[in-house]
Amino acid sequence: MAIFLNNESKVIVQGMTGSEGRKHTQRMLTSGTNIVGGVTPG
Repeated sequence: MAIFLNNESKVIVQGMTGSEGRKHTQRMLTSGTNIVGGVTPG
């Protein structure tokens, strides 16, 4: 399976409130990723 993203893609992050998720989400925001929300696993 392939996932194709472009500069208009919207991203939802799973587990972004945890320490690792927060770190990676910040990196994505810094690089310009369009993050629209987050969800909790489970």
